[in-house]
Amino acid sequence: MTALGQLSLAAVVAAATYYVVHLGLGYRRMKGAKPPPGPKGWPFIGNALELATSNGNLIPIFNKWAKQYGPIVQFGLPGETHAVLSDDRIANKLFVKRGSIYSGRGAPHAIKVITQDLNPAFRCSSFAARTTETWRRERKLIHTAVSITTNTKYQGFMAEEATLTLNDVLKTLSDFSNHFLRYSYGVLTRSILGFRVMSADDAFVVKSERTINEATKCFRPDEYPSNLFPFLRVLPKWLVPSLGKLEVLRKGIVEEQAELRRDIEKSIAAGSAPRNSVYRHFLENRSEYAVTDLEAAYTFNSMIGGGTRSPQNALLTFVYLMMEFPEWMAKLQAQVDAVVGPDRLPTFDDIPQLPVVRAIVKEGIRYRTIMAELGIPHRLDQDDVFEGYFFAKGTIIHANYAAILMDKKTYPDQQPFNPARWLDPAYAATYREPLTIHPNCQNFTPFGYGRRACPGYDFAERTLVIMVAQLAWACDIRKPVDPATKRPITIRIEYEPVPNPRPRPFPCEIVPRSDKRIDAVRRAAAALVVRLTSLDHQFNSASRNPAGSLHNTMSSTTKWCKKCQVKVLMPTQPDICAQCETINRGPLSPPSEVLRLLSKERKQNPPKPEPPPQQKVAAEAVTADSLTSASTSDSPKPDKLCWVCQRVNTSDGDSCNDCMTGTMFEG
Repeated sequence: MTALGQLSLAAVVAAATYYVVHLGLGYRRMKGAKPPPGPKGWPFIGNALELATSNGNLIPIFNKWAKQYGPIVQFGLPGETHAVLSDDRIANKLFVKRGSIYSGRGAPHAIKVITQDLNPAFRCSSFAARTTETWRRERKLIHTAVSITTNTKYQGFMAEEATLTLNDVLKTLSDFSNHFLRYSYGVLTRSILGFRVMSADDAFVVKSERTINEATKCFRPDEYPSNLFPFLRVLPKWLVPSLGKLEVLRKGIVEEQAELRRDIEKSIAAGSAPRNSVYRHFLENRSEYAVTDLEAAYTFNSMIGGGTRSPQNALLTFVYLMMEFPEWMAKLQAQVDAVVGPDRLPTFDDIPQLPVVRAIVKEGIRYRTIMAELGIPHRLDQDDVFEGYFFAKGTIIHANYAAILMDKKTYPDQQPFNPARWLDPAYAATYREPLTIHPNCQNFTPFGYGRRACPGYDFAERTLVIMVAQLAWACDIRKPVDPATKRPITIRIEYEPVPNPRPRPFPCEIVPRSDKRIDAVRRAAAALVVRLTSLDHQFNSASRNPAGSLHNTMSSTTKWCKKCQVKVLMPTQPDICAQCETINRGPLSPPSEVLRLLSKERKQNPPKPEPPPQQKVAAEAVTADSLTSASTSDSPKPDKLCWVCQRVNTSDGDSCNDCMTGTMFEG
């Protein structure tokens, strides 16, 4: 059969399916309920054309329909019935109170292909018992990783990675987006996977980002028209190239996760993997979860995608909002300064006393959701009637977060950004006490409803509040100034039209608040580099990290740690155990001892370039008397070792001439 014949046959089948489905719905509706209002569609294709021309951004369309038809709108696609809910009360009634039948997933065709219906964020088109057992086991693994209890254990990682990121931001102020990306990966990989990433150029980050970016495009009908037109799914790949792209992407996801698992298993076998990583716990306690290797791969893939993309996106939104609302940047800094003072960085112990930090984080999430969040739709498992409206089994139901988060009953000021609503008792619908706990993101609408709510909301919130607090403590954030007009430029933020959207690049001016605070950040980051050197070295191979980084300049061996009583892979000098983070012959204190050992190793093995012949002759002519008689003022300055960049130079003070950190040590 020719391609044209296949297309014609598929069109006939699609049309027949459409009419059979809708005639059946019409029969059931006659029993007493009416269909929800909505736009009229074309024969065979429903409202597909309007959605196909949206460039993936459905929010304006959903908002237009909500104003025209009300809080419940129904529309059609070939072979599918969709509904849009634009009211929080209705969404809670259906997704939470009736969650047993409204918790299926309505993921588009492209997502189903690349995830093989195994990713817990998208799986279970039906929530019947026989199809949800695996989903429950996968969710158990996720809750093990990011429950409120385990997140408390991660706070040390989060605070350390925030400080290292802040130091990176201060070094290259214009590259804040990549630094936030590395931060989001740094927190997740240390907490869940058991290793650190050193930069946004890390091979793991680059591969993961490429895959995540391609996967999010699978929601866009302009990229994958098979999402809207089922007949395209049966055509050959040479006629529908996007189908071939899906197969390549699916295979890439599986192979990336297999490679990650092999790396972690190798580190465990070598005795070098941290004991407390979630992935290691899973591998050593497989019987607790009863998931297959492929199911586990997609579960960790889900955590990597959500756990890295959300923090970076929220931090970029925070930076934009602080430029647009400088009065809130001033309030934020005033509270941080009052609680923390000028001499140290904020810690998690300060967060209960920083409600403005938490309010700005929460309102920033709300802002981004209003502007760009599409969300992942639910699917109804059986016929249902709600307030006189009939919903047929299989209906795909969207929560219109943009409308819900601007509802006048909850947000009467109708402002997209106003952190005061979480801090001022005058906002009765949103204000909660005590302010040492509230505001927080528990049960916050942008994280979803009912059984499909994001389990990582608390992990995301903690990742954000510590970074925001430290940024506010160290930096001013403001709009760049137009050199011609001498006035701040106008900036308009734009988001990608996908779930969990990322802002497109925008200009920003981040300025250190004082030299004293810069120095405090650099010293804190430098101390962390010493403590984390072993962890960086023991997992990451030279191929995954920049040449010349500290963990690539030291040799490794398996040694016996007296404190842990186990064999671990550790750098030869200093003997820092990757498990307990102590020097093998004693505790890791003071840092000067570590510096001495690092400097000693570098001095014992200095680079020895061969001098030119003429320099050899000149050197042999120098006598001991001439050296003795040389003026002290003319003698060369002593070499100093920077234990961050591992370069030797003759800096006058404590600041390295190369990496500009206060980390010089004279060996």
